[in-house]
Amino acid sequence: MAKPWEQYSTKSTGPWTQYQQPSVESLPKPEYQPSKYEFQVDISSPRSDTTMDRIGKGALIGLRTGGKGLKGLMAGFIPGAELTPSDIAELDRMKAYTAEAGWPAVLGQTLEQIPQYAAATSLGPASMIGRAASSGLMGGLLAPENRMTEAGLAAGGSMIGEGLTGMAAKAMRGPVAQEYVKPLWEKGVKPTLAQALGGGWKTAEEKLTSVPLVGSAIEKAQRRSLESFNTASLQGVIDELNTGLQATSSSTAVMSPQLQGLAQKFTNIGDIEPGSKGFEKVYKAVGDVYNDLAKNSSGELTPELQNSFLQLRDMAGQIEPKAQSKFDALLKDTVLSKIKDGQRIPGETFKLIDRDLDKLIASLENPNKGSTDNLLGKAFEQVKAEMIGMMENQNPGYADILRNADAAYRKLALLGKASTSSVGSELATPANLLQQLRAEDTSSWKGGFAMNKAPWTDWARQNLELMGNKFPESGTAARSSIADLFAAGVGHQLGVLPEALATYAVSKGIWSPAVQDFLVEQAMRQPGPTRAKAAMGLAGMARPASTIGAAYSTNR
Repeated sequence: MAKPWEQYSTKSTGPWTQYQQPSVESLPKPEYQPSKYEFQVDISSPRSDTTMDRIGKGALIGLRTGGKGLKGLMAGFIPGAELTPSDIAELDRMKAYTAEAGWPAVLGQTLEQIPQYAAATSLGPASMIGRAASSGLMGGLLAPENRMTEAGLAAGGSMIGEGLTGMAAKAMRGPVAQEYVKPLWEKGVKPTLAQALGGGWKTAEEKLTSVPLVGSAIEKAQRRSLESFNTASLQGVIDELNTGLQATSSSTAVMSPQLQGLAQKFTNIGDIEPGSKGFEKVYKAVGDVYNDLAKNSSGELTPELQNSFLQLRDMAGQIEPKAQSKFDALLKDTVLSKIKDGQRIPGETFKLIDRDLDKLIASLENPNKGSTDNLLGKAFEQVKAEMIGMMENQNPGYADILRNADAAYRKLALLGKASTSSVGSELATPANLLQQLRAEDTSSWKGGFAMNKAPWTDWARQNLELMGNKFPESGTAARSSIADLFAAGVGHQLGVLPEALATYAVSKGIWSPAVQDFLVEQAMRQPGPTRAKAAMGLAGMARPASTIGAAYSTNR
């Protein structure tokens, strides 16, 4: 290397010598030159290093980086203590080695930093905030660059580490889950632990969804909760169907062999998939019950039934003359036109009549309709009841099977409407289901909905309380994770990529179905002696967890 004085050339101009200073571009760039006091460790490339070598060098890099941080901190007090170009070059080389060495170097740096943060948290207040503040202060002191950023990372990592430990300890103490979680769990709803605990835990998890890498793992777990709500709701439709069939089959009423066989035909459709496939499977199961009921029944229009129609016609005429003629036209269109004189009514035909009566009643009993239409709607409700009564008298057990099939179909229709309210997804949210329940309530001032008398109201409200109104990211968890990796790693600086990968792996493990289900189960159980000891042990891990979280989160 040229000596500093050799960078200057002389030019004779006579008896005096004049010096000419070269341009800045011609000056040599500063290079890192180790002093005799430094560790003589080769960090040029980790390719030939073993895993233990990388861990050890990572620890030395962490120690050396902390020393640079303290040196830079003294710049305002000791002349000449500021970081030199050689120091910055050394920091760059250490970052490059860490990035190339991967997780062993990151582990080594983390292990080297743990004693520093342990000392800091032991001096700070006993609260979580106090430990986080102490960790943040230590992170800022030892950071050669971006002291505020490192302080924030240390404080945040401290709180996350201690918070996760506290959540696990609380779950082990159990039962700490909200009281309605257990019945929902037994019906197939799979919340995250934070959703099961509710309160601040749920709020904290929602906020963590905005953290790169961690957020994608949480959103995937929250989407699984929403999918389980949908599959459990669909299973509820099948249970409604089977409950009715079971009650009918155990009845002492005399039934035809055909209907008795149908009543004993319980529906088992296996696992239900979330989304359109599961919905189609359940829809077919409900439809099969209607079809079987239609195939195995028939009826005859009796004189008593015809007399009931005439009485209802006369009642409509008492409202106003126009109502009587309208009743006649609607009765002919929905019922009489489908029945041939002197012939029995096949079950398939009655199925069409019943469907058309439902549509007619729904169109007449509308809050936007006049009082005459609403009263006609009540009249046709009686027509429907009389028709079902006729089929029940001639086919014992028919009404019970139809009633439960209708109840199952109504639930399925509500869930279908709730699903289509979001055009970007096949899933229903509890909030959308509640909206549909309220819209379907035709009672005055929505009293059935307000007092939880409408079917499924409790179910929808409890699930809304459990998982909220947020719709998790749909189907793009993998793409979001990859985008997070590049945003937090390659796009920002190559040195954080190993930590980003480790963060994603840890987050994915914590919010995996197996881990979350285990923790929720513990949160619902009464603790035994072993769990009580485990909870005490986890509670005592607050300070170590705070220390490890701070050490891991900083990127020095």
